[in-house]
Amino acid sequence: MGQIVGGYAAFGGLIDARPVVEALAASPLVDGLETPFRGGVIEVPAGAPDTWRYVVTLIPETMQRVGTDPTFGLASPDAAGRAGALDYLRTVHAAVRSAEVDVLAVELHSAPTRTADAAAFADSLAELAGWGWGRRRSSSSTATRGPTRTPSRRDSSRWPRSWTQPPGPGSACRSTGRAPSSRPVTPTPAWLTSVRPRAAGCCGG
Repeated sequence: MGQIVGGYAAFGGLIDARPVVEALAASPLVDGLETPFRGGVIEVPAGAPDTWRYVVTLIPETMQRVGTDPTFGLASPDAAGRAGALDYLRTVHAAVRSAEVDVLAVELHSAPTRTADAAAFADSLAELAGWGWGRRRSSSSTATRGPTRTPSRRDSSRWPRSWTQPPGPGSACRSTGRAPSSRPVTPTPAWLTSVRPRAAGCCGG
């Protein structure tokens, strides 16, 4: 089963990323990327096969926003700061729903660091769970990408269609689609692993 690679920090730009991305695409171990959501779009680097799937990370913009507003964050005890983070997630939600790439998960981060409140974070996650994160077909894409390469012939069907990544410190993931029958998971919205227990056997690795 292929792996999701978090190599975006080494890309240097969506077009400049082509040599790195094509090297990753040549490996049977890689079937997708962790990629940032920036400037209102899901970044897809040049050379990425059409069969790849993506875990969207919000950490770059989350840290930028905390840098300008120390109260910003889904775990903020400040009402305005938490509302600002939820407004930001509405932009992310719209992009994921209309994306023309296959989004496996969205990583959520519990800013702000020093004043984060667990109850505020749980309230934010509970609200996000009710938004409906499945893909909605659209004539316009909210993914930004460079030119693509010839799609990989590797069988993309081996990826589980419902995937929940074990949450790291201050993060949670959301899952879309369905799981193979051999790896059942709790139906959506159980992607909020910070709120509900992670279903057995549903990691993407």
